[in-house]
Amino acid sequence: MHSSRSAASGRCLAGRLGDDEDLTSSVRRQLAEKVDLRELAHLEQLAVFSDPNRVPSVRTIASTFLGLVALPPRRQNCRRILVGIQ
Repeated sequence: MHSSRSAASGRCLAGRLGDDEDLTSSVRRQLAEKVDLRELAHLEQLAVFSDPNRVPSVRTIASTFLGLVALPPRRQNCRRILVGIQ
């Protein structure tokens, strides 16, 4: 089970890409579903892992994103959220 606290502390959320989604849409959907996060100050793709031999049983491509979440005005900083998509 993922909580907003675990996501905000930089832990990874893993999920599947929907048939009708691009990666960015999938990241936003998964953050909304898993940690009830619907607004990001910034979302950036960091890396893609696509070596055909990375997962021996079935071809798996993974991508990581960095998301910044703006805090209320009295706390002018951001928290990071890492999301992995396969």
